[in-house]
Amino acid sequence: MDLANKHISLVTGAGTGLGRATAVEFAKEGSMVVLVGRRKEKLEEVSALISQSNGQSFLIPADVTCLEDVNKLRDQVLTRFGRLDWLINNAGVAGKQITIDVTII
Repeated sequence: MDLANKHISLVTGAGTGLGRATAVEFAKEGSMVVLVGRRKEKLEEVSALISQSNGQSFLIPADVTCLEDVNKLRDQVLTRFGRLDWLINNAGVAGKQITIDVTII
């Protein structure tokens, strides 16, 4: 796989909605897209869609609300690609709390 002239783009929440659309568009523009989300089946659907239009993707099922998953995600991307050019942090995190009451870290 020749990535010398390709951007490496990572999209969280890539399995559905805006994340899916963003991942597909980045792939159409020639980017190698790392698909990240909690549901592997949804990521596989997006990966197949990208492949149909001759794009390239790599999927990593992960929950970005889990620090351990985020650390593994970072390690996998850097080990496989050596860099990350674009991060589209699209994953939605919502709960029953009012936003002001949510602990971020």
